[in-house]
Amino acid sequence: MSACGDAGAAPAQPIAFPHGPHTENQIACVFCHEFSDKGAAAGIPRTELCGSCHSAMPQETPASQKLMEYVESEKQIPWVRVFEIPQFTYFPHKWHVRAGVECEECHEGVGERHHCAAHRSEDGVVRGLPPGAPSFSRLCHLS
Repeated sequence: MSACGDAGAAPAQPIAFPHGPHTENQIACVFCHEFSDKGAAAGIPRTELCGSCHSAMPQETPASQKLMEYVESEKQIPWVRVFEIPQFTYFPHKWHVRAGVECEECHEGVGERHHCAAHRSEDGVVRGLPPGAPSFSRLCHLS
């Protein structure tokens, strides 16, 4: 169902990716996750999109150097999927984005994390919320 086997576990990724520098520089989530306002899945950023900004920056870290290797070779980064919506669930990101729901309302603290981890509930469903968190869909859809 997901690349994460344990609650809170983060799968090994090909490049260390912290969301923090992107949110600190006020880059909108929809800039990198370019399908979030168009479809069901937010999407993983294309290598070309990463390169459109990072090509003009100094490559001072091993992660940024590795990123540029992918950009220059024109290969997609083989990110390991973290979240997967169960097949029995219909959840289009686009309606939430178009309604003005901020990403942080469901993906709380993502800008402060050094890795992206999913949480598997007791029923086996992978969620982007920590165990014990309220069901945000109930907060909006049943009120």
